Amino acid sequence: MTITLSRSRLMGRVALGAAAVLALGACGSTSTTGAAASKQQPLLGIVSIDTTDYGNKLVIEGATAAAKNLGWSVDVVNAAGSADQANAAMVNFVQRKAVAIFDLVFPTTSLVKGIAAAKAAHIPVATAGAGLADGVIATAGLGAPAAPPVTNYLVDQMGGKGQLLAFTYRVGAVCRDREQVLDSILKKYPGIKVTKQELQVPGFTTQAPQFATSWLASRPKGAANYAIWGCWDDPTLAVIPALKQNGRTDVKTYGMNGYPNAVVAVGRGDLTATTWVDYKSEGTVLVGATSDYLKNPTGWTPKTLDIPNLLLDGANFATFTKQHPGITG
Repeated sequence: MTITLSRSRLMGRVALGAAAVLALGACGSTSTTGAAASKQQPLLGIVSIDTTDYGNKLVIEGATAAAKNLGWSVDVVNAAGSADQANAAMVNFVQRKAVAIFDLVFPTTSLVKGIAAAKAAHIPVATAGAGLADGVIATAGLGAPAAPPVTNYLVDQMGGKGQLLAFTYRVGAVCRDREQVLDSILKKYPGIKVTKQELQVPGFTTQAPQFATSWLASRPKGAANYAIWGCWDDPTLAVIPALKQNGRTDVKTYGMNGYPNAVVAVGRGDLTATTWVDYKSEGTVLVGATSDYLKNPTGWTPKTLDIPNLLLDGANFATFTKQHPGITG
């Protein structure tokens, strides 16, 4: 079952840079309300794959504001890309009797221990882009849904043939889902030959330009249609300086998330297109669904929640930035 909720759009997630871990038992934590408040109010525990990621920040911001309106306190753990840290954080939240736990964006298959602990304690778990699983009451569907707009646009721009370099990151559920969408679309276009390159976090900002430069070395300018696809914006953006340095104006570039740096790049013509995702509304929607669940747990059916997104390219850049003033800084 899918719920579509209308809400104002704000700028939007999945570059997954590693961050420093703050001490909270075995995992990092930053409290948005303070220890005194958390003892008196229902606690929402949020486990983030990377709290420094812009999209994760927006999800947390939206969730925190919505939780505050419900009288909940919020505690955020930065798991810094570590599933072990994330599981430990979830178990910690269970011990603290949290009212709910959110997972941003670890695959549910990586959090079996944490989800099982929450289920045993009758604590609902909701995920951002990580899908549904036993013990998960809702998920925000921003992984796969964000991929078709920009990927279909890419295929159209390439005329259904050419050479494609795809940057992947299978540690993150969002990127895994987006890669599956890419595969399903490219099956219809055998004339597009794809080379996949798995990235590491941290490290992708230096890896991506190196991989792209090596890939293009055997692909002369003008010999074919060339494109670079990233399962999030940042790897593709990291390649752009190298493309300029080598005079490769023949390479089209694509990403997903629509963070401010990507929006600016679209406006300059450096990034061909991206899918902008409304991440702040994602946090709001997750809290709303969790609140509804808590009112009637026995009558609840696990849900995938739609999050607004749109294709952003040079054609609609001016209109988009007028609708979202300040998004480019």
